Amino acid sequence: TGWAVTQEAPEAQASFDAWFAWTRGKKIELLSPGQVVYWRDLAFERSGLHFAGMTDPLILVDRETVGTELKTSAALYPEYQLQCAAYRMGLNLDGIFKYSRFDPDRWLLLRLPKDGKPAEEKWLDSSYDWAGAEEAFLSALRLYNWMKKKS
Repeated sequence: TGWAVTQEAPEAQASFDAWFAWTRGKKIELLSPGQVVYWRDLAFERSGLHFAGMTDPLILVDRETVGTELKTSAALYPEYQLQCAAYRMGLNLDGIFKYSRFDPDRWLLLRLPKDGKPAEEKWLDSSYDWAGAEEAFLSALRLYNWMKKKS
């Protein structure tokens, strides 16, 4: 394996092993261990829509800038794509100005199983329906905000 985590956490070791197996044969460079993102609706005064978060590592894979979303869950669930869309919004727009020096060419959803199985990947590139995913995320955010006011 690439790195020993601990004998007390075999699931964590399996995820690390899946990561190192996935990286084999790829030229990978760390750009940022994570990037704080912020997004605010241009019509914030009316909508109140805004969010902040932190991405997983931003990396270069074979000279291509890639945003990652690393998961150890049982599957790559579709809602993870909305999370990538939100991070992409936060990296690219803070209402008016570009917020980050990083502009990933693609996003990688990478599941690192805790059971010793190989990593599972899903790539989101320029052909992905980013506008649809961003709107779906904002709809979920509106619903969350509405429910918060009702409780």
